[in-house]
Amino acid sequence: MRPARLLVLLATLAACSSTAPHDGPSGDLYMTGVVASLQHSATASGVLVEPLPDAADACGIQATADAETQLFERTEAGTLTLVGTGAAGLAVGDRVEVYVEGPVAESCPVQGRASAFVRVG
Repeated sequence: MRPARLLVLLATLAACSSTAPHDGPSGDLYMTGVVASLQHSATASGVLVEPLPDAADACGIQATADAETQLFERTEAGTLTLVGTGAAGLAVGDRVEVYVEGPVAESCPVQGRASAFVRVG
């Protein structure tokens, strides 16, 4: 590959970097809670998010995260930054907002597909 083409390719990839500020998550905010457990498989991850102590919803959500699930981080200034996809960047104990798309199974915990997680401080 010619050096000029390589520079254009690298500049394009840098512009598409996942750490750029972003408009926000897709889907509807379901809840804010704490990641209680993570289970990873080849195609998706299961993320159990328990509600905060003062939450009205006592059940939480068992969310499925796949390659299309966005992972954001909110800075102290309130800016959202897209930091990745899936649940690989989450850890037990992280406080997160869970956004969902599509139907959820009305169980305890609720079960559904996470369109995004926002890690908050």
